Amino acid sequence: MMRLEEPTIPKLDRRLTGASVIDEQLQEMIDYIFRDYIETWYCRITDDRRFTVELRRIMNSSVSSFASR
Repeated sequence: MMRLEEPTIPKLDRRLTGASVIDEQLQEMIDYIFRDYIETWYCRITDDRRFTVELRRIMNSSVSSFASR
């Protein structure tokens, strides 16, 4: 029986504003949001992480875009 490999998850750029002190705090806040509000229910549905990876990428992109204005 052939075993399907899990898709590779790209490494996300953790820079958001260009200021490491601010970026660290923002990433920590995003981590808490995922831990407390997303992963609590999503892990019960599936082990596929593509949704959470894409959602994190969108959140990072949104914060970065907001910071550059």
